[in-house]
Amino acid sequence: MDLQLLALIVLAILCVLQWRHSASRMQEMERKIAELAEVKDDLQRLLAKQGQQTAPAPASQTAAPQPVQEEDAPKEEPVPTHAVAAHQSVVPVGQRQPAVVAARPMATVPAEPTAPQADVSDISPEVVAVIMAAVATYGYSPAAIRSIKAKKGQNKHWIMAGRLAGMR
Repeated sequence: MDLQLLALIVLAILCVLQWRHSASRMQEMERKIAELAEVKDDLQRLLAKQGQQTAPAPASQTAAPQPVQEEDAPKEEPVPTHAVAAHQSVVPVGQRQPAVVAARPMATVPAEPTAPQADVSDISPEVVAVIMAAVATYGYSPAAIRSIKAKKGQNKHWIMAGRLAGMR
């Protein structure tokens, strides 16, 4: 009976310690969220300020410049020196920055008239189709392959001569 009571007391102490640890981590996360919200507000103010500065620029080029009085001039806010504010957008903690991927246009490689053309009569069309499908599967343009030919020393393995679009 005493052993069970001791085990319950230890379990209760462990639960209290875990609760305090979780509460302190939650407070730390709330503080970080508040800091990020402050940085976000600074960025939005800076963006609005930049938008206001760039919007009147085309109109001021056509009209005569007007002297700016100190009463009408808006007070400049300090520019945030935080590294995230200067170069990157704010991303919530634990998440990755989304990648912006644009579709690349199909690249065509012009045929070189001076280059000797390889003899492709020994390559079956099925092999060429499989290689082109594999290249397209990995997101590269099959039109960017300059030539597909057998290795000189071995007829078992195939290589792609030249570069694929963007692949090195």
